Amino acid sequence: MIMFKDNSVNYICGFLTEISLQVQSGTVSVDSFLPGIFVLAGSLIVDEEKLKYPDDLLHEA
Repeated sequence: MIMFKDNSVNYICGFLTEISLQVQSGTVSVDSFLPGIFVLAGSLIVDEEKLKYPDDLLHEA
């Protein structure tokens, strides 16, 4: 299980993996629609340092 510093991010990512979506921690170095989140080959790449709002993860999922 991926562990993030923010408990909200952990909770949301845990939910997403339970419904069979892939979530990975990584660096998002490109401009993305929502800061800190990039979709790559069906996986959500989450850059916690750049993530502005944890609930944006649900929007991208």
